[in-house]
Amino acid sequence: MQDAVIDRPATFLHPLDRRRCEIGDLLLDRRGELLFRGGSPLPLGRRAVSLLIKLVERPGELVSRTALMEAGWHGLIVEESNLDTQISALRRALASASGGQSWIQTQPRRGYRFVGPVADRTTLGTDNKWAAQPASAGADGPPVLAMMQLRVPDPGLADFAEGLADDIVSMLASLRDIVVISRVSTNAALRTGLEVLRAGRDLGASYLLSGSVRRQGSGVRILLELADSSTGVVVWSRSFVTSEAEAPNAPVPIVALIVNTLLPRVREQEIRHLRHVPVRDTSVHQLLLQARLLMMRWLRDELEQAKPLLDQAILRDPNCAPAYALAAEWHSYQISQAWTTDRRVDLAAMERCALTAISLDGSNAAALARIGHGYALHHRNFDCATEYLDRALDAGPSYPKGWELSSYVMSWLGDGDAAIRHAERALQLSPADPMVFQTYTALALGHYTEGSYEQAISWAKRSHAMSPRPGSFLNYAAASAAALGRFEEARSFADLFLREHSGISASDIVSRHPYRDPERRARYGNLLLLAGFPD
Repeated sequence: MQDAVIDRPATFLHPLDRRRCEIGDLLLDRRGELLFRGGSPLPLGRRAVSLLIKLVERPGELVSRTALMEAGWHGLIVEESNLDTQISALRRALASASGGQSWIQTQPRRGYRFVGPVADRTTLGTDNKWAAQPASAGADGPPVLAMMQLRVPDPGLADFAEGLADDIVSMLASLRDIVVISRVSTNAALRTGLEVLRAGRDLGASYLLSGSVRRQGSGVRILLELADSSTGVVVWSRSFVTSEAEAPNAPVPIVALIVNTLLPRVREQEIRHLRHVPVRDTSVHQLLLQARLLMMRWLRDELEQAKPLLDQAILRDPNCAPAYALAAEWHSYQISQAWTTDRRVDLAAMERCALTAISLDGSNAAALARIGHGYALHHRNFDCATEYLDRALDAGPSYPKGWELSSYVMSWLGDGDAAIRHAERALQLSPADPMVFQTYTALALGHYTEGSYEQAISWAKRSHAMSPRPGSFLNYAAASAAALGRFEEARSFADLFLREHSGISASDIVSRHPYRDPERRARYGNLLLLAGFPD
């Protein structure tokens, strides 16, 4: 397999799993629902790949139109012509392989038959070029958390407290950053009479989450404490308040806010521990923590320092989906900040890493959202973009970055209202994110797209106050001020942007902006000219 990433270690190649099969010189990844040629994914939507999977599972057999409709649309009522459209797209993709144009045969009004060559990778030896490498033995994984019994002085809130604890555990269990012990095991340990700290240690927990639920006026106050199980020291404490009317149902927004406020504190504590860990003993999880911290600082030198940490993490565990997802984010930052020495190379690497993560873990919301955003931004392929972003939001409904990235795409599609709602959801889920200025930028773009220019300027200013570098939020503010006829204000925003990005013209910005509607894109360019950007 040829690697398109020059001067990069071969650790960014695909570590393929046993749910892959070769179709001639193509590779079908049934788990990630992707079709590869020469290591690069073909631009096929998920439905088309689902149809291909159904066909190759029964090579040489006639697969009915009904069975294919079920495989592609899972019971949704759609016109049957959609099936023919997807099969046509599939045939175009297969035509890139030798003889591939004839691999799907049509049985009029009945169905389709796959007659191409299929080799299941489970039958091949471990020396083949696609074989996965074993994970590093004994590498430490993510931190382990135990949710302890919440104290409830008021019996009337007992059900709420139980539901809240269960929902916190459930949401934490859906994430990749932390391992959470089931409440059945935790409660069983406590019933033995062990004190909380020892019970947590016996369960193998790194951290213990405890607290109380009590009434406060007309509402309910939730107090949570995170303790390091090795010392018993409380490393984080915070209270949350919800209305009594919401209390019986343990509202999802409160649970999501708790989880997305808690996780950064766990990461901070883990990073503190790393100061005392020799480099040779650093685990894959710890390497990713350090890389993430460097990337969050949004400085070029520190972004460069994160790269060898990601390379090392992937080298140690070639099957680690979060490592590839974070590597994809790294390459996207290189491009977005214009720090790349070769945009084409970084773009190919970003897509390769994201799709590898999806191949290893089809529910990795970070990778799904990143590739969806990338397809819209860099290829204007909005069908694939929305498909991947829908998958990201299904896989991680409480993943703030997924909502933020989908907000940008909604704006580019011209749906400012949806863009605002998605960005607000991201902000609600993680208001204390150190990179929250990116969500503010999404809100600025959403409001500009919707025509609510005062709001766009307000969010752009908030983004500017927190961002370490001038960014596109200044352009949305400049265009909004120009739309309101406030040209002096518009020029002040333009000047701030051009001081950092000298030599960039309005036409440069518009040519790269992914608004799907050319009239909307042209209006954006005209407003930038009115704001003082060079032509």
